[in-house]
Amino acid sequence: MDNLKKKVLNKLKIPYMLFCVSALLLCVCTDVPEHCGDRFPALNPSAQFCNQDNQPWDRCGGLAYNTSTHECYGGRVRLKEYEYAVTISSAGKGYSGGGSYAAGVSVSISAGTAPEGQMFKNWTTASNGVSFADANKDMTAFTMPANAVTVTANFEMVPTPTPMYAVTVTSAGMGSSGGGSYAAGATVSISAGTAPAGQQFKNWTTTNDDVTLADANNAMTTFTMPANAVTVTAVFETVPTPVPTYYAVTVTSAGTGSSGGGNYAAGATVSISAGTAPAGQQFKNWTTMNDGVTFDNANNVMTTFTMPSNAVTVTANFETSPVVTPEMVFVAGGTFTMGCTAEQGNDCYDDEKTISVTLSSYYIGKYEVTQGLWKAVMGSNPSHFTGNDSLPVERVSWNMVKVFIDSLNRKTGKTYRLPTEAEWEYAARGGKSGGFKYSGSDNINNVAWYGDNSDSKTHVVGTKAPNGLGIYDMSGNVWEWVSDWYGSYSSGAQTNPTGPTSGSNRVYRGGSWYGSARNCRVSYRDSYYPDFSNYGMGFRLVSLSP
Repeated sequence: MDNLKKKVLNKLKIPYMLFCVSALLLCVCTDVPEHCGDRFPALNPSAQFCNQDNQPWDRCGGLAYNTSTHECYGGRVRLKEYEYAVTISSAGKGYSGGGSYAAGVSVSISAGTAPEGQMFKNWTTASNGVSFADANKDMTAFTMPANAVTVTANFEMVPTPTPMYAVTVTSAGMGSSGGGSYAAGATVSISAGTAPAGQQFKNWTTTNDDVTLADANNAMTTFTMPANAVTVTAVFETVPTPVPTYYAVTVTSAGTGSSGGGNYAAGATVSISAGTAPAGQQFKNWTTMNDGVTFDNANNVMTTFTMPSNAVTVTANFETSPVVTPEMVFVAGGTFTMGCTAEQGNDCYDDEKTISVTLSSYYIGKYEVTQGLWKAVMGSNPSHFTGNDSLPVERVSWNMVKVFIDSLNRKTGKTYRLPTEAEWEYAARGGKSGGFKYSGSDNINNVAWYGDNSDSKTHVVGTKAPNGLGIYDMSGNVWEWVSDWYGSYSSGAQTNPTGPTSGSNRVYRGGSWYGSARNCRVSYRDSYYPDFSNYGMGFRLVSLSP
């Protein structure tokens, strides 16, 4: 060991005796790096140089300095790096964080428990190089600068809480609101909710003299909160039964059976009818001098309007009727056997069972409805086979026929409809039981255009022979819709039957230009859904007057 020391001292050109004395002094010196015995110079931690000979710190006065751990080593003694004081100034109980810290370390400080009636406000300091992580938190941190630091914890008085007062809303209404706690001077909004059935909101009441409601008669209102609890009550009352005022409606019409005049309350729906048009005329429209009347359809013989708050006079206007009415044949009522009678032979189907039917008298179209009549009423022509207005209209569904009939009735003031299935068969048979297999003959070629003689098209109505009542084309040419839902015939004798009350398919009769002879028989039945139409679907009309 001594030899090693001698070699080191020789290289450093330091006498061996001086090294021993230095080692002895190092053994008894303190940990403070700025001064270590009388023989060694003070260290300057900021400049990292020795004050005496301007040597770098890792060769300071013969001492070795570790730049990683910031420690000096001299002999057997380790010297600590330089530390600076942190002073905490706080009125809080149990504050912490004061002490000595090396530059660059994180210092955690706590203001402690605030004095009674106070709360922590913030940290402040006059020391250089201090930046708090969060100066508004009672526990925070900062990075230690290379100087002593004093930090101050500041406190302030705890604010006095604002007193709150209860509001109670008493209401039988559903969804009332506004109850709760409010500070004096606050604006309180209250709602009575939805009134119970048969009642209506009347007003708000309260026993608090210091409460003034903005509008006591409004279900939703406000008031300014006093410095005490408040109870407000929503009052409801029975809805009074209104006494309606009635106003007169006068219907002026030259039609027979006009209706709708009378007394009505304002807001009521008034139904009026122009009645049956005078001979040679047809309904045109409704007019009125009352500004408060708006007709649902002024061009409809039967229409409605909403009654205003005054008397009303409405006038039905008529005009000379163009030739749009179909030619009708009278059919005297009587009793007949409907279905598979003897002349039908073996051609019947299961749904053609016989039944006794009694009918009242009626009128039926002499011809199938023509394209000319359809165009005069509807302004268009849906048919496939065209070129002559006397061809039967076809490619019409049951529902389309209903629209046509409604329009025809409005224009003429009459009441046309489709025949019932029983009315159709009775007229096809010539108004009597039995007779012919087809309408007017047992020889189909005499009375019908059908698949074997039609040349695959419809023909002008009335070009084949009529039946015994003078009615044409009830066998062949086009199928004819009737009013009945399809279904089995009822058991037992029937009077004026109208068929089932409901169903999915409507019945059609008579065969067509593309059908077989079997389908043209007077008892044959078929059906399809009401929206169905094709090149062979037509119809004829029935009414109770010519």
